[in-house]
Formats: sequence, C-alpha cells, structure tokens
Amino acid sequence: MISDSKAIKGTTPEEMDAEEAARKTPKFLRPLVDWIEDKITWPVEHFLSYNYERISRSLAWARKGWKHYDWESAYLYDVMAWKMRRIHTALLDGNAIHEEENLQALQEAIAICERLFESDYDAPYRKIHNEKWGELESHFTPAYFPNGKRSGSYWNTSRKNAVTEEQQAEQVADLRKIYEYEERDRKLDIDRLAEILKKHEPTWWD
Repeated sequence: MISDSKAIKGTTPEEMDAEEAARKTPKFLRPLVDWIEDKITWPVEHFLSYNYERISRSLAWARKGWKHYDWESAYLYDVMAWKMRRIHTALLDGNAIHEEENLQALQEAIAICERLFESDYDAPYRKIHNEKWGELESHFTPAYFPNGKRSGSYWNTSRKNAVTEEQQAEQVADLRKIYEYEERDRKLDIDRLAEILKKHEPTWWD
C-alpha cells in the first residue's frame, strides 16, 4: 500500500528569515505589513514566478520536440526519459522527503526509456557474431540491362570465416538469431518498465 502522505523537509532559510523579520516587526505595524504582503508583495511574486515557470517549461518542451517526429513511436521513450529526469530533479529539490527505493526506481525507469529510444539491443550480439565470423565486408559490382546499358549495382557481402556454403548458411542462421534476441531483450525492458510504473509511479510527486 502506497501512502498518500510524505514527511516534509526542514524549514528553508527563506522561511527562517521571514519568521525572524516577523518577530522584529513592532506589533502595531504588523497589520500594515500583512496587508502589504497580501495585496502587493505576494501577488507580484506569484505573477512573476507563475509565468516564469510556465514560459521556461514551454521553451524546454519546444527545444525537446524540435527534432521529434510524429511518425516514429521511439520518440515516445525519449520524451518519457526526458520528463522523468525533470521529475527526478524536482523531487530532489522539492519539499518532501522521498523513499530511496522510489527514487532508484525512477532512475531505473529513465535508463530503460533511454535504451528503448536508442534501440541498440543487438550491439552485444553483433559483437559476438563478428568475432566468430569476421567483420562484414562489402563491395559493389556494376549491373547492366540486356542491351548493355548500366542499370545500377549489385551489393556483395562476405565474411572471412564464412567461406563455404555450409559456413555461409550457418552465419545467416546466427544472424537471424540476433533479431530474436534483441526483440526478446526489448520486450523484457518494456515489461520491467511497466512493473516499475505500476509500483512506483504513484510515489513520484512532491
């Protein structure tokens, strides 16, 4: 069961200064000071902080979305990682005291979203594949129409340890396994992200 309440951090220096100033204000002037704070000081501070916060946040969103495209779902994970990094900063700088477990879960969720956006799950398997079969070598040879006119080029590939037909067939079979492994790892990350969100997301507030 997740609690809806959180302990609050100690009094800030600004609050301590305000309390100290209030104690030093003569009692007969207190109503006037309160009126000035309620009618002038606080409204001005609220207006400035309210609009500054929203303008700066809007600009941050604009910079983030500048190179994003709506036709590629991978950008969803980039936005999630970026937004969760902002949440993490806000929690650390905020007023409430947060459980370390929940903060660590937030950091793990950020790392997962970054991996899902980068989509580089095949890298470790390709490294093993290249060590076994050799780096992919490629070259192009001209292609021609029956009338002798150039039609384009053929892309030819080879690996130094896949020479015979049997070796080449085995190399291709190994390559297909890479796609299976990277898709397996990607889905495991998505499952883990869902687990984190179900358990910890309700705690990410200040």
